[in-house]
Amino acid sequence: MDEIITPDEHSAEVAALNHEIYELSRQLAECRAENLRRTLADPKNPFDNPTEYREFNSDYAEMQPLIRQPGYRPALEPDRNERRNLRWLFSVGGLCICIWFALNFGLSFLLNRIIGRLLVELNPDVSVTIINGYARGTSILASVTIVILPFCNIFTSLLGMKMAHIDANSLFKTRNFSFGKAVQYCLIGIFIWLVSTFAYACVGDVLAQYGKSGYVDTSDIGTTPLGFAVFLIYQCIIAPVTEELLMRGMLLRVFSKANQRFAVFTTAIFFGLIHGNAAQFILGFLMGVFLAHITLCHGSVIPAVITHIFVNSFSLLYGYLSGESLTMQYIAMMTVFALAVLGMALLLAFRSSSGLPLATPHQSRRGLPLALSSIPFLAAFIICIAYNITNLMASAA
Repeated sequence: MDEIITPDEHSAEVAALNHEIYELSRQLAECRAENLRRTLADPKNPFDNPTEYREFNSDYAEMQPLIRQPGYRPALEPDRNERRNLRWLFSVGGLCICIWFALNFGLSFLLNRIIGRLLVELNPDVSVTIINGYARGTSILASVTIVILPFCNIFTSLLGMKMAHIDANSLFKTRNFSFGKAVQYCLIGIFIWLVSTFAYACVGDVLAQYGKSGYVDTSDIGTTPLGFAVFLIYQCIIAPVTEELLMRGMLLRVFSKANQRFAVFTTAIFFGLIHGNAAQFILGFLMGVFLAHITLCHGSVIPAVITHIFVNSFSLLYGYLSGESLTMQYIAMMTVFALAVLGMALLLAFRSSSGLPLATPHQSRRGLPLALSSIPFLAAFIICIAYNITNLMASAA
């Protein structure tokens, strides 16, 4: 006798078949999507570099639109369009450094002349030498600095971000950052500061043989209470914040478009050079590499700003304590050595878990060779070198 299939049983079989068809269709669509993804280059890591910090990168299609085509992979040598786009970014960074120097020296000269003229008019019987010494010792010169340098840093940062189409909000979107990491980075900063101090002691001995000091003497700036307060605010807060906006905010993002390793060391070199003396170049370069590294790790300038503020404040405090009694000097020195040893251990731990990015052969051809083909980039580097040589020649041991 034939089996009788009821309408309800028929509907259940149809539903089961439809569900099976749906699942198979979904799996097929996922397979097709996965195959398509495999043929597309990652726009945030187009060179398949596992050592780079992918989250820090922006869309590379801005440099090479072909990156969005299925099956496309960047050639070893950049094509004409990609080379032009990358050279433009290097030119933006170099141009901003050149503008920074022009604004800094131009505004400093102008304001100092205006203030000097006013002081001479108000004190016609006083010599120019005494007036200049008064301006340096009081808060006048410190106030000029506190106005000009932050303005130059912020203006060139905004200009560079505008020209390179960088979203300013992206500079502060911090990832995986905590109070513990902030303490770790500050202690590492003490270690780097101490290493740079010893390194400059060696360099300073060599320069002293030629009658040069290699540092800028600021002991006569801001000797009055108000002048010292203004200088302290600038050194401990304003300078670190605005310098990080310029170096690790704008410049690092501009130079890291195709090669993060090149950006780390290039920004560190510029950071050291803009200070204009050998002592601060050593500290600026070593600290600049570390600050760029933690900026890549966390995708934000905030960790670098915190570390920069701490190191500047710590160095000023140590300099103040070193001028006190021998007992206070000994305590300060022992404290610095203890914190530096801890900082060294923390640096080794940090580097073991978060190494500096390396460059693939493709990226190496999109770094220094293209940067050297940019006239503004070369001009910025030459200006920085000339600035340091001029200061060195003018210094005296």
